[in-house]
Amino acid sequence: QTQGKVAFDAVSIIRMQAVHAETGGLQLGEGERVSGNTYTFAAPFAKLQTNFSRPLGAHHCTFNTNRWVFSAGDQVTYVHQLTGRRQMSGTVEVVVDPYISGKLIVAADNGSSNWQNVATVTAAGTQTLALPAALFPADHISIRMMAEPVDGSPDGASMQVRGYGYRAEIDG
Repeated sequence: QTQGKVAFDAVSIIRMQAVHAETGGLQLGEGERVSGNTYTFAAPFAKLQTNFSRPLGAHHCTFNTNRWVFSAGDQVTYVHQLTGRRQMSGTVEVVVDPYISGKLIVAADNGSSNWQNVATVTAAGTQTLALPAALFPADHISIRMMAEPVDGSPDGASMQVRGYGYRAEIDG
C-alpha cells in the first residue's frame, strides 16, 4: 500500500473505442445473441462491464453496482441494430425494483424521431411490453426509459431498473 503523496507526470486522457466480436457477419457484444431469426439482448448488469454494452446509446442516469437508479428527468436509451438485418417485431422487458415514486416512461423509435410511448410503469415488477407494429420493419429500434414525477406529486421520481432485455424477430 502506498502512503503519502503520489505524483504523476505527463498525464493524458485517450479516447477508447470498444471492439465487439463478430459472429456470422454480425457484430455482437456482451448479452447479445442471434439464434435463427431471433435477436435477444439481456443487459449485463451483473457482469464485468455492468454499465456498458454495445446497444447502450446514451444515459443521463446513475448506475450503481447492478442497476440504473432513476430520479426525475433521468433517462437511459438503448439502440438495437444489426447491420444488414431488419427487425420485423420486438418486445422489451424492464424490471423495476424498488419503486418509490413517479413514473418510468418506456418509449420506442425506429429512427423517425417520432417516439411512441409503449408503457408507463408505476409499480415494482417485471414488465414485458410488445412494441407497436407501426415501428416495423426497421433497421434499428431505440428504447428510451425516462423517469418523471406523477402529475402534482411533490415526491418527484425514484425507482431502480435492475433488468433490461430486448427481443426481436429479424429477417434473413
